[in-house]
Amino acid sequence: MGYLMYGYYDKDSSQTTHFTWTLPQCVLTLSLIALAFDLYDWQQNLIAKKKGSPMTNEDTAFEHEPTLLELLSKVYFPPSFLIGPQVRYKDFIEFTQCEDNLLPLCWKYSLSRFCLGVLYFGVFHSGQTYIPADYFFTDQFKSHGFITKLTLLAIFNKANICKYIAGWLIAEGACIMYGISRDPTTGQMNRCFNVSVIHFETTTTFGGLIESFNMTTNAFALRYVFKRLKGLRSKLASQFVTLFFLAIWHGFPLGYYNTFALEMMMMKMEKDV
Repeated sequence: MGYLMYGYYDKDSSQTTHFTWTLPQCVLTLSLIALAFDLYDWQQNLIAKKKGSPMTNEDTAFEHEPTLLELLSKVYFPPSFLIGPQVRYKDFIEFTQCEDNLLPLCWKYSLSRFCLGVLYFGVFHSGQTYIPADYFFTDQFKSHGFITKLTLLAIFNKANICKYIAGWLIAEGACIMYGISRDPTTGQMNRCFNVSVIHFETTTTFGGLIESFNMTTNAFALRYVFKRLKGLRSKLASQFVTLFFLAIWHGFPLGYYNTFALEMMMMKMEKDV
């Protein structure tokens, strides 16, 4: 996490344009944090078993330290190391030990996610072509009325977010093709889902947007941050710390902190008011 923070500082302070390596570093950071907690949970479960206490996170706790080959193959797994989705370490090891030929079961669904990702990328490209970000600083945009300005901003934002959905869908398609996305207990291809397209496009609540967008990162934040803050004895404080972690994980620009602060307030209003 510290190295990621240094990367953000270096990127923000540099005056030259270069390859932004902090995005895959974000994914790597979460993978290593999750692995550290999985090993910690296993050790704590050994103690709890001796005492007869209930064990926690048995579905993710991992019982031995990974070899260097296992570690590198997990954190640099081709479909997910650039932009996600987050793959649980225990699921990854289970996948590597599977000797079944899953291609006949997976290729059609994999292709459908890939094609859907290409479609979303086309929407993003069209938006960037007809309404580029620089347009909002032109005199032509300033001459529009208030409603027109809001409409253009909404179209721009909708098209811009399609690049994230496109990337995740294509990555999901690759995970499905590999076979790691298949849940062996249910046969469903949903272990690596990072966006629920239908839910995201049809939801009418802010909570629905959160539930359907960047799903594996949300699951990480819930399991490895929020649920481990019981000592604060305050759900609101736990939410604040979790969202602050996500904000600083994204970087130093103020917009991230404004966004997650707004998320916290909107969810509070949506649930309690």
